[in-house]
Amino acid sequence: MRHQLYSDLKFVKKVLPTKKYLEKLLVRGCNWVSNYLWYNRNIEQCDRTRCDGVTTQR
Repeated sequence: MRHQLYSDLKFVKKVLPTKKYLEKLLVRGCNWVSNYLWYNRNIEQCDRTRCDGVTTQR
């Protein structure tokens, strides 16, 4: 029983993304979409600021 629990925990750690990974993914996504959000005339003003506050890294 203990061995199965340990094995399950190892699997969960491999599958679930870490907070750091999710933050990097958010930054990457905002970098990718930022020009589209800013310059597209069909985007509403409230949507242009979706990535405000996300630290961009280039």
